[in-house]
Amino acid sequence: SRCEAEVLGVHFSSNGYGTFAPYQVLQPDHWIFADCDVEVGTLIGEKSLNQGAASGHETDKIIPQSPANAVFLAKGTNPKEGGAEMTYYDHAGGGGVFSVGSITFGGSLSVDSVISQMVRNVLDRFLL
Repeated sequence: SRCEAEVLGVHFSSNGYGTFAPYQVLQPDHWIFADCDVEVGTLIGEKSLNQGAASGHETDKIIPQSPANAVFLAKGTNPKEGGAEMTYYDHAGGGGVFSVGSITFGGSLSVDSVISQMVRNVLDRFLL
C-alpha cells in the first residue's frame, strides 16, 4: 500500500489536534492565489462556519514521502506546530493535486472571499 502523502501530498499529524487557526500565505504568486490580493504572511481562512478557522481539528503536513514537486502554498498558524500545510503538485499522469490538509477548510468556503476564490481557481483550471 502507498503512503497517503504520495497521493495527497500531505500526511496526518497529531500536532495541534483539536485546534483551529487561519492559514498564513507562503507562495502568493502561485496561480491558485490569482485574483486573491494576498502577499507573503497574509492570513486567510480567519472566518469559518466551523469552530473558528480554516486550519483545524485534524491537520496534515508535508513529509519525506510527499511528491518532490509539491509546492508549499500556505501553513496553518495553529499552536504546537499543528497548522495544516496547503500544497499543490502537478501529477505525472496529468492533472494536479491540491490539498488543504485540514478538515475544517470547507467551513470557510462561503464566508471567506480568498478561500472561495482559491477553490474557484482550482475548479476553473481543471474543469474548463
